[in-house]
Amino acid sequence: MLGRMAGWHVHSPDRALLGSFLTPGQPARLLDWLRRTPCDASIVSMDMLLMGGLVASRSTAVPPGPTLPEVFQVVGSNALANSVLMRVAPTATKDADVGLTGRLHEYSGRRARGEATATVEKSFPPGWLDQYLATRRRNHQVNVELLNAAGEGRLNFLVVGIDDSKTVGLNVLERQFLEPLLSSRSRICPGTDELAHLLLARLTGRDWRVHVTWSDPNASRATPLYEDRNFEALVAAQLGVIGGRVVETPSDSDVRLFAHIHPQGQREAAEQLGRGRPQKRLSAFVKSMRQAVDEGATVAVADMAYANGGDLSLARMLEDEVPLLSLGSFSAWNTAGNSLGTALSAACLRHMGGHSLETDTAHAEFMLNRWLDDVVYQSRVRQEARFTMLPVGVSAYALGDEWPAVEHGVARRMAEEADKLFKRCWAGQAVGGRTVQGFSIETTLPWPRLFEVELGLKVRLG
Repeated sequence: MLGRMAGWHVHSPDRALLGSFLTPGQPARLLDWLRRTPCDASIVSMDMLLMGGLVASRSTAVPPGPTLPEVFQVVGSNALANSVLMRVAPTATKDADVGLTGRLHEYSGRRARGEATATVEKSFPPGWLDQYLATRRRNHQVNVELLNAAGEGRLNFLVVGIDDSKTVGLNVLERQFLEPLLSSRSRICPGTDELAHLLLARLTGRDWRVHVTWSDPNASRATPLYEDRNFEALVAAQLGVIGGRVVETPSDSDVRLFAHIHPQGQREAAEQLGRGRPQKRLSAFVKSMRQAVDEGATVAVADMAYANGGDLSLARMLEDEVPLLSLGSFSAWNTAGNSLGTALSAACLRHMGGHSLETDTAHAEFMLNRWLDDVVYQSRVRQEARFTMLPVGVSAYALGDEWPAVEHGVARRMAEEADKLFKRCWAGQAVGGRTVQGFSIETTLPWPRLFEVELGLKVRLG
């Protein structure tokens, strides 16, 4: 979708090769697909090619895959690659994993601070901690070898993404060890799920000039949940990946980034009901955004006020005051890094893509997809589903036999909400020289849990 916004044709492998949740992908067959698919440049996930994907990389219980030399024989020096600095927590598959995660974060923090860990170590199942640390050592060594390879020119560029982090922990120690290995061909950057977006924007080869407007400048030096640095440093790190820089004057910019953060610090989207904020300041932020749109700027909106969902107060103001499709991008999903990286990348690609039926349709589908996923599902329908669609004893992390029934309920609610928004906000909105005439939506829960939703969204322009 982002490639289409830029007018590019992006080749992707059959989804069956990528695995699903706890089922690893098929690295050998993916390498074969890469070998047989001609392209001008490639964006590759080293976790997928070496271990079968992000979730699989968090475990030692994965079948042996291709070796790094075998991967380099296929990938070549024109590849833009991403790897991941493993987060502290394993993948949650049941409610009991939440307690395990808490103890693991305690252990990680104590180790990083040089404090005693004997008591917390005894709280883990026998052998579990040894296996966990072995996984960390394996992944760390992979990152060392990848950074060395990038420095030697065996990759066009490498970004190592910092998966869900805190400011202290085992992963922070690993990051500090890796930083001296960086070169002009590599970066370490907060975030994981948005890395391919950042690399796609880097492929433009542009020196992207970005002006930043904060909804609360005083809060821009606060550190969001799941990141190892403050908001300002997060912007700088992600711009370093796409090949961009902050400029002080709006008229000097290619993209106007409107970064929405909460004055009281970031919390989970599920906790936002009843949480106050200075409405006058938020209103001024939205009015400034609308002025930038009216001046013809490419406006990126990164809603980072909450983790794992959009700010409903901002959403209501935008629906009333700023035509969604007049924005260059919008994102409010998962972590601050995910939201920021997606918003920045999409706006850059929209800026250079121009207007055609293909690029305008891709842009409309991207924007409505993000709004329905980040605002409607994550901040509203998902929270509703936890309390109204789950039978007693069924976990939101493991739906089990209830998966089809819950998916049906979610799909029905998403269709209702999308229809209401289309009639109230989106019908007839301008996209380039065209207007939105209609849409269709198919909603699925791709994995047997409520955490993510997949929207098959098609927009018709006329």
